[in-house]
Amino acid sequence: MFDLSPATWCDTFLSVRPMVLTSFEFMPRPAQLPLASQVDLRHVMRLARENEWQFDRQRIQSFLRKPEHVLLLTDAQQRIQFVSHGFSTMTGYAPEEALGRSPSFLQGTETSPETRQRIKTDLINSSLFEGDLLNYRKNGETYWCHVEILPLRNPLQEITHYMAFEWEVAN
Repeated sequence: MFDLSPATWCDTFLSVRPMVLTSFEFMPRPAQLPLASQVDLRHVMRLARENEWQFDRQRIQSFLRKPEHVLLLTDAQQRIQFVSHGFSTMTGYAPEEALGRSPSFLQGTETSPETRQRIKTDLINSSLFEGDLLNYRKNGETYWCHVEILPLRNPLQEITHYMAFEWEVAN
């Protein structure tokens, strides 16, 4: 028997002839994003259209399925322009407290100087940065997060913004 529950949907019919239907392909129904993540995704997609960025929308959508993950956008001068709803949960800071600041405000005395330098070097070289970073919450507590920072380019291939994917890791 076919699973025709709301959790699945039929994607493909290979052959349809009058009164005979053969070869179904059933797939899990795409999971709905939490409401806060839907808002975040719409905001990022609006910015992407305005700035003509090219990136993997599916990756962002998949990433935002976990509300504790943080998506952060900065301008080319590395001033925060947008943080997803997970930012407050991870850092303890309200989005308004972060906007206009450099993400380095989350770093502190125990943050590795080598990692800080690697971030700067990779961004200067227009490369992807990926690594673990010791950050500080608003209450002073430390936490480790994995960070991936991608340069975003306009149609002239100039870097206009950076997009960071961040999530907490045990270290």
